[in-house]
Amino acid sequence: MNGQTEQEKVLFVQPGIANPPVQQRVYPVKPWQRFWARMMDIYLFFMIGSLLASAVIGFDYKGNLGLLLLTTLAWLLCYAVIDALLMAGLGTTAGKAVFRVVVRSASGGRLTFKEAWRRNLSMLYYGMGLQMPVIMLLCMSRAQYRLRTEGTTRWDKHRFTVVHGDHGLIRRFVCFLLIVGFIVLRVIDFSILPFRL
Repeated sequence: MNGQTEQEKVLFVQPGIANPPVQQRVYPVKPWQRFWARMMDIYLFFMIGSLLASAVIGFDYKGNLGLLLLTTLAWLLCYAVIDALLMAGLGTTAGKAVFRVVVRSASGGRLTFKEAWRRNLSMLYYGMGLQMPVIMLLCMSRAQYRLRTEGTTRWDKHRFTVVHGDHGLIRRFVCFLLIVGFIVLRVIDFSILPFRL
């Protein structure tokens, strides 16, 4: 495409946005980059929140599936609020900063709390199936397919622009270590914590 390499192409700018607001080189859509950025934010929130809840309230959620599902939904709603506050106040989160995922409104500005809150709720429902077993895998697979084929997700289309930045060697190594750490924590099912995902 006019001498541009594959990684220099501007791909999948959100439909409906005539003038892309983010004036920087946009790399091809990377579903896994978005996935790990989101997982990092969720895991950090659940780990810190679980430890605080255990210390302050003293609840033990292990062994009670019904209570686990209800508290998971409550935690997800709390996560959506905290994430929205960070997006509105700082314009990013820990996971997005590390994995270089930038989210902006259609006008090119930082998301408001209301926009970020609604985007989080839509993502948790359509993209993660509220973390319900089996449903979560189906939702994530469908969202990944749509992102690869259409360049956008159901919760971003016509409303937000998402930029997937490139990674240098050091950042790639750090991301690799974080991913390995997340997988290890998932395998042991947070056995060292009072609250399991």
